[in-house]
Amino acid sequence: TQLETNISSIDRAVRLAYEKGVKVILNPAPVQPVKDVLLSMVDLVTPNEVEAEIMTGIPVSDKAAADQAAKWFMDRGVITLGSRGVYIHDGIKSGILPAYRVKALDTTGAGDAFNGGLLTALSEGKDLWEAAVFANALAALSVQKLGTTVSMPLRKEIDAFLAEHK
Repeated sequence: TQLETNISSIDRAVRLAYEKGVKVILNPAPVQPVKDVLLSMVDLVTPNEVEAEIMTGIPVSDKAAADQAAKWFMDRGVITLGSRGVYIHDGIKSGILPAYRVKALDTTGAGDAFNGGLLTALSEGKDLWEAAVFANALAALSVQKLGTTVSMPLRKEIDAFLAEHK
């Protein structure tokens, strides 16, 4: 889920999912205050670096700062870092997965593309690191086109991109 709808609806949906044992990923955009009880029912938080800083008060300028922000987000999380890549903390290990070097035409929707790719890969049984590689590829492809919906690549395009960039 994300924070574009009213927080009481999000709270209800997350609570229902939690009670049924359904995993929840929260993309805290647009950023706004989120109660600790809501965060406690979330399995993974995926802010960008600006959202992470606003929510935690920690400027995410390097891996050490991202580690601190991830600890604030329950010792697990993904922080997208734009052209620097994505910070990942799976509760055991952490690191920065570099971004693919592409010519970006329009970054609008890149976070949504990343989150869609992350969710897809996790639902296919990939671990968080493998899922982030897939999501990074999807986002890299999406920023090379103008627009949002029309810039989302097909699965065969993502698979071809990953094969080319091994």
